[in-house]
Amino acid sequence: MFLKGKRKPRGSQVGAAFRYPATHLMHWQDGVKGYVGARKPSPYSSSRIFSGKHITALPPRRGFLTIALLLGALTVGLLTPPTLAQVERPRTADEVEEFDPDAEFERPLEFRDLEPLLPDSWPETPLTAEQKRELEIEIAKLEAIAAQQWLAEAGDEAFDIWYRTLRLHQALDRVSEVQALGRIGELAWEADRPQDVQVITRRLETIETENPERPLELTAALAKSDAQVRLYPNAVRLYEEWLVAADATGDLVTQERILLILAELHRNWFRFEEAIAANLRLLALAQNQFDVANMQTHRTTLVYLYEETAQWTEAIAQQEALFESYLQKEGERLKLAPLRLAIGRNHDRIGEGEAASAFFQQAFDLAWLNQQYALASDALTELAELYVRNGQPDTALTIYQEQLKATDYAYDQYRKMTTFDRLGQLYLELQDYREAIAAFEAGRAIAVQLGHREAYFEDRIQAAQTESFDRF
Repeated sequence: MFLKGKRKPRGSQVGAAFRYPATHLMHWQDGVKGYVGARKPSPYSSSRIFSGKHITALPPRRGFLTIALLLGALTVGLLTPPTLAQVERPRTADEVEEFDPDAEFERPLEFRDLEPLLPDSWPETPLTAEQKRELEIEIAKLEAIAAQQWLAEAGDEAFDIWYRTLRLHQALDRVSEVQALGRIGELAWEADRPQDVQVITRRLETIETENPERPLELTAALAKSDAQVRLYPNAVRLYEEWLVAADATGDLVTQERILLILAELHRNWFRFEEAIAANLRLLALAQNQFDVANMQTHRTTLVYLYEETAQWTEAIAQQEALFESYLQKEGERLKLAPLRLAIGRNHDRIGEGEAASAFFQQAFDLAWLNQQYALASDALTELAELYVRNGQPDTALTIYQEQLKATDYAYDQYRKMTTFDRLGQLYLELQDYREAIAAFEAGRAIAVQLGHREAYFEDRIQAAQTESFDRF
């Protein structure tokens, strides 16, 4: 299909490509192909020679994305793997330390070997539509073989094939190449192959530099691929460039999609202020479209981001808006008590004790009304400790006594045991040793039932008795 002139018949196109003499290399100079000598071993190969056997590196870690990519490639077809190239010699220490991605033999994305799958006229003459379709089929076959090698834990051989597919993608179009770079680059990143990631990221940066007046489709592909290989600044810049174009055309769907990606990118890189800005824009879009579900989603995210950055007042404002939204739907009433409890905690964090107390009481009332007894107990714990911190232990004791009732309704023996423990501690602070010992003994009885913390309560009882004797 592409062979003519000096090229040899391939038989099987895939197999012939691997059997072609690996000692012949080629480079491009003024559009003329020529041979320049023998290929040097790859400095990023993890192969080793030991006792005459080929020993590969330990298998890389594989996430869900990696397995999905490989299984997708294997569905192309069952092919007989070709004979792999001769095993390379081990790397020397100097080669490892002096890795230079700009060195000629360390540039696997450049054409150096004669490529039987491309016609002699390329790159001077672009491929026809039919030639591109045929090449896409051959690339899919190669990717299936690479996936088989990867699953067989032959990582270096797999990447040799993947690099070949990436070179072939250059003959298709830039968008196709960039998308392939992103997929394989993410796989390399997940597998902890930093030198392969470096090679791929440099190619992505080169494509961006060489295409300053690029079409929007290429910008989108570059943005996604940069994100896949964790080029955070580049990805953000390109997504923002794409967002400007979407703003100009009023494309709300694309705006929302890009803002969601940007928000996640910023959050993953702990750039919370930038993530907040993206989520505020998303919230505004949802409000303009009266999209209640998305408004709730973005407000929930904003609460998390504001709390991560200790912006408690801003978090409270979003929580109050969420509460009003939940009130409108009967099916969301179970969210009311947890939200009131969270608002109370944020008021407590900024020293607004009276407001915190009011919200904790509201949280208890709502939880009790909706039979959320464990949550009601949590609200009482927060309220009691608030009184303790404000120097009112007697009020806290009364609240803890009420909490015991809530634990009975919730059938929560562990929580009841910890409540008795806290009561005992407070009674000790008030030097009411009789009540303290009684509380610890009640806690010990539950501990015996649970088979947990028995020795702890024994020590507490003994310490309280000793302190009582010493006191009197």
